[in-house]
Amino acid sequence: MGRPKKLDPCMKCGTMLSAWERQRHKCPDKVSHPGRPPVLRACLECGAMLSWTDARSHICVRTPAQMSRPELINRISAWQDEHGRKRAFGTGCVCQAKNGTWYGFVTVGRGPDGNRMRRKLTGHSMEIVEGEVTAALREAGIAPSPSHYRPRLLSNRSMDQLRRMYSETLRQQGGSQ
Repeated sequence: MGRPKKLDPCMKCGTMLSAWERQRHKCPDKVSHPGRPPVLRACLECGAMLSWTDARSHICVRTPAQMSRPELINRISAWQDEHGRKRAFGTGCVCQAKNGTWYGFVTVGRGPDGNRMRRKLTGHSMEIVEGEVTAALREAGIAPSPSHYRPRLLSNRSMDQLRRMYSETLRQQGGSQ
């Protein structure tokens, strides 16, 4: 066994290095001082642990679990007013697959056994599939009027449903940016 390496601190960043490592060492761009670690304090609103410098620029993001019922309702309804609500009943479904293909699904009627008869439509863009969906509904003799569609009020939903809806809106905002 050889003798133990003698380690000395780097003069710039304070990293402990042997003589061989010191020759090849490059200090990191952001030098943190090797002395005392920063004092962390909990944010009073969200509980995040922050240093004094981080606390000055910190913005608390409240989770749905921390929000009151009226606050959740206001946030969800504001998002729905900006982005629109879900599709009206009976107008089909249009979605995009991971490979970029757009799919449309339409219920065109009921079979003799009572099961739904559905058509699957595909296209390269959302507009093409929307056109095919409306044509398929017209062909089947179904003409839903949007005036009959009334979304369920947010005030009639449970807190769990409100939290789930708000989490989904946050996920959709993050995905669209």
